[in-house]
Amino acid sequence: MHSGKHFDWIIKYVSVFVVCVMIGAIGRLSVIQLGFDEFTANISFVVVTSLMVIVFAVVRTLLEAVFFGIGKLLYLSKKNMKAPETKSKLGSDIDKIKAEQEKIIKDKVQEQKESLIAYTKKTFAPYISKEDLILLCSYIEKYFQKEQISKLHPIPVDGLAPLDIYHFGWNIWNFKKVSNQTELALFLKSVFQDVLKDAEVETIKRHLKDDESKGIIKIEKDILAE
Repeated sequence: MHSGKHFDWIIKYVSVFVVCVMIGAIGRLSVIQLGFDEFTANISFVVVTSLMVIVFAVVRTLLEAVFFGIGKLLYLSKKNMKAPETKSKLGSDIDKIKAEQEKIIKDKVQEQKESLIAYTKKTFAPYISKEDLILLCSYIEKYFQKEQISKLHPIPVDGLAPLDIYHFGWNIWNFKKVSNQTELALFLKSVFQDVLKDAEVETIKRHLKDDESKGIIKIEKDILAE
């Protein structure tokens, strides 16, 4: 491979040198024909030949610089054309991944909310009316989403004691922990005013896990396991 390149290099530069010598010889003959002596003619030959070699070297250097510059411009132009394409594809991939992750989070939150509502329905269905159960579920959903409840109507409950409400409160708080226990106790006090009319907020907070296995509503480590 290298010997072939060297041979091509030799052929190219020998050819150039031969052409330069021929031009020098023509110049020498021209000087003789003009009546100058042999010495002057020989000097002319050397000068013309040397000038041709220099001219070739200068022209070759200029052409290489021109072609190198053109090649660099073409490369940069091609690179700049590809860069937006790559950036656009990368941005598209990031947007896709972000959208997928947001959907996963949204689906998980929706699943948790549905589980909480299902647990509430199953727990209170025997003890409150259908209308109140729908209302209670809406309150639980707002609590889960940390929304303010406007015009809250207390939910009357038959057959459940304060301990049952405490346990229910603990179970929904432990499921997601969307608020601190003081806020939970205030929520329970506001929603179940009849059952908890004699209990203070701090009392509710302190007794959320009392007698875990007693009462109709028991303490559950995970309401999803129910």
